[in-house]
Amino acid sequence: MNESKKLDANSSYLRHDYSERLIEIYHMLNDYSKEKAERREDFLSSQDVTIDDFRQYRDMCSVEEWEKERKEFIESRKETDKRCELLAEEKMLPEIYDEIMKQGERLKLLNKYGFLLAEYYSEPILQEYCRYVSSLAERARNRANYEELIRYLKRMKQYAGGYDRVRALCREWISKYPTRKVMVEELQKML
Repeated sequence: MNESKKLDANSSYLRHDYSERLIEIYHMLNDYSKEKAERREDFLSSQDVTIDDFRQYRDMCSVEEWEKERKEFIESRKETDKRCELLAEEKMLPEIYDEIMKQGERLKLLNKYGFLLAEYYSEPILQEYCRYVSSLAERARNRANYEELIRYLKRMKQYAGGYDRVRALCREWISKYPTRKVMVEELQKML
């Protein structure tokens, strides 16, 4: 297997496949040190590994060892969403928040991790949502847009201070867009 890994070094998919097989073999042979080394190498060299691979390697480490390892493991992920997933697993809330706020497109990540961050970052998350729903309300012209707007308003209500913020926005839009009957009806339900 190790020779195959070397021969197929240019293919991350094949390297990962060989590593998975080696991990399985080492596990069956109870060769803890080789299994752990292979898991580490596989995780750091492959973007195809899963959160379960992360957990399994972490479980093989002592607390002190993991403290030294986890930053390298998290930073090895190229995709922001995957880094955030690992940060969430490690409950590294300030780091998740910072990672999300570095992104131009934050909404998808806030939808995924916002409630995890809500206890400490409710206000800035609400500000992000307010910017989005305000632009959405401005350009909303059909039922699909109104439904999306209402979905986000309902989400916002779940954050500390969100209920009052949503009510204020609804009142503002009802007076600002009185000719959008369906939108006004939906907004009145939110009050």
